[in-house]
Amino acid sequence: MSYVIQTKGLGKLFKKSAAVDRVDLNVEKGDIYGFIGQNGAGKTTTIRMLLNLTRPSCGTVELFGEKVTDSSIYRHLKKIGTIIETPGFYLNLTGEENLDIHRIMMDIPDKSSVDRAMNLVGLSEQKGKKTRQYSLGMKQRLGFARALLHDPELLILDEPTNGLDPQGIVEIRDMLINISKQGKTILISSHILAEVEKIISRVGILHNGKLLEESSREVFLKKCGHSIQYRVSDPVKAAGLIKGLVNQPDITVDGDLVILKITENDNSGKITKLLVENDIDVKESKLVQASLEDYFIKLTGGGIHV
Repeated sequence: MSYVIQTKGLGKLFKKSAAVDRVDLNVEKGDIYGFIGQNGAGKTTTIRMLLNLTRPSCGTVELFGEKVTDSSIYRHLKKIGTIIETPGFYLNLTGEENLDIHRIMMDIPDKSSVDRAMNLVGLSEQKGKKTRQYSLGMKQRLGFARALLHDPELLILDEPTNGLDPQGIVEIRDMLINISKQGKTILISSHILAEVEKIISRVGILHNGKLLEESSREVFLKKCGHSIQYRVSDPVKAAGLIKGLVNQPDITVDGDLVILKITENDNSGKITKLLVENDIDVKESKLVQASLEDYFIKLTGGGIHV
């Protein structure tokens, strides 16, 4: 198993308070890794430690299988593209000119790298347009192009969809999938779970500086589980009858819905029969897959922005 990022006991103290508390991250080669947590959970601080922008109070960082030191970090950074916060550009220059300045500053001799990067993020037709004319989503994509100029093996993205409208978020999501197909490893921090859930292959949940869980998307979705929703004429009576039949405490009532968490025993047929026999009109019943957001709320005891 080849790890692109590994941290061991990584921590950061601010005024004796742990912003990051002994985190063990494991990002495998080829992952789209969703680093999930509320604002203030410690995601950005962790990323800054990965990039040697701030010193850890404890623990170690390994990049590409090698422990990061002051002497090795610059070699590693050549393999990494980053977006931290909102990317800035010279608004009086075109997108192409902005990238070419960055190319020169990074000592990238290949001038065609600008065209390749703009093509990869879908900005080829806008490369001659002044960046002041770019939408927020286009500027964000230009930031991705800048991060990709040197053909990095790893992308580290801190809240890359912040401030984007739904269409912009979809465009970024599709672009990340396309970038991943080029063999890149991606770590994306986010609190927008509904979007991250659709593209990630692995998840780490950070809460109050602690990494609560880390696993593949498939394992998390299995933990999320399924539920059956019954839309009925008398939900309170229906909930009482169902509890008596299945001895299942995980039943909630929401309006005219009765929501039952599915266990290993599927009693859906018996439940429908019981409700009908007790003169309860079952208007609808459907199987629902719980989301990553549902699991996050259960795990942390709190909500998160969707």
